Amino acid sequence: MPITRALRAPWRTAALDLGALTAAERLFLWRHRQKTTSGRLLGQCGARMSQTEAAAALGIELAAYRNLELGHTTAMTLDGAETLLAQLGPLRPTIGELCFIARRRSGVTLIELERELGVSRPTLHAMERAGDPRVVATWEAWGYIFLRRVF
Repeated sequence: MPITRALRAPWRTAALDLGALTAAERLFLWRHRQKTTSGRLLGQCGARMSQTEAAAALGIELAAYRNLELGHTTAMTLDGAETLLAQLGPLRPTIGELCFIARRRSGVTLIELERELGVSRPTLHAMERAGDPRVVATWEAWGYIFLRRVF
């Protein structure tokens, strides 16, 4: 039975609640937490696992992995998707990761957020990773809800 529903939360109120991650977001955060298998330190992904490496680690095709991470429907069965997500284990996102998810959901560009906060890109990335109160306050002002739940 193929997955026929999108894995991404619908935009509106559900998208503003960062207390509930979609399957696509869980997969995205899992990959960003993994170190590369090649020992790479620099590049677009830095030392993080690339999508190609993540697909290989999970034993699925790259196209299927990309579709899952983007929240698109795939030919993977619902049982297969649930088994895949179970392999990831429990996920407790940090405040910084929730800021990253808010940016991903909103579609706000780095340039827009840099201008809003009046900081450079490297400073913004450092603030976001640290879960800086100014970044959190900006997202909360835009309606995002940061709840510290167990996921």
